[in-house]
Amino acid sequence: MKGPAYEYWYEYIVKVEDKKENLQKYEQEIDENTALEEVRKKRLKCLFLQSDPNREQELEENLVSNYQLTKSRMDLLNLITFYKAKRNWGKMSECADKLVDVHKDSYGMLYQIQALLELQENQKALEIADELEDKKIWGTELEVSWDKMYIYQQMGEYDKAIAAGERVLAGKATEDIILKLSNLCALNGEEGKALQILLSSELRGVLTVPICQWISVYYLNNDNIQAWKYAEKAIELSNRQPGILLWAIDIANRTGNSDFTGQYLQEVMSGEKANLVQAKSVEEVLELLMERKKEAEEHVQSPV
Repeated sequence: MKGPAYEYWYEYIVKVEDKKENLQKYEQEIDENTALEEVRKKRLKCLFLQSDPNREQELEENLVSNYQLTKSRMDLLNLITFYKAKRNWGKMSECADKLVDVHKDSYGMLYQIQALLELQENQKALEIADELEDKKIWGTELEVSWDKMYIYQQMGEYDKAIAAGERVLAGKATEDIILKLSNLCALNGEEGKALQILLSSELRGVLTVPICQWISVYYLNNDNIQAWKYAEKAIELSNRQPGILLWAIDIANRTGNSDFTGQYLQEVMSGEKANLVQAKSVEEVLELLMERKKEAEEHVQSPV
């Protein structure tokens, strides 16, 4: 077998084969194939090495060797992917610099920014983000705006972070950006705007359980009817998950809807809904409820 299909065949084997002895057999087959060029053999070998967490050092050595042999953009990208997965931000940054400086690949600036952010070099990351933004390269706009939102937040420049986040939201509305942008507005003392961003999710078609929960919490201070309305929406969107039901019990008690407490508690404690072990004592019931309360609290966390 020759050509790209050869690589695809071994890539398929690595994905579907779960027996170590068979993987070793196929890897040995590659090692003994004298017709294969050295770099092609090394690339194929990397497919097998990356499936074995105990051979990370060998994988890194092969990836480095491949790039030294070829000086190709593809092999450099493989190295960047490896270092990113291993959270080796220093090495990733070095490789990203080569991608930009040696291979003249402006998309590599996205990798530079990510590595620098992880290294907490915010000012340098911002300078590269500004430079990439000025290039107006198709397909990079939203990611650059997202990065700038994060950078400005880290710097405490919330007005600029919000402006960048609004560009992301205008480009693509998702639960993630709605929650993050809303939280930024709240941090900036703009709670009314934070709520409006959350409410806009319904018109944008991205109303989710966490968004409903945050809307409900915002309304608790001044509109119990709306707070309960969105608590009920969260319940339905979650398919009545036990953790959400327990959270809703708290909202019910705060909004004058305590009549629902018994009903929701019964659902939480039923074996079908919560998969709980049958309790034999009051103490066991209380222990189970404490566990569910912790689970419920994890459903509403700061989105940034």
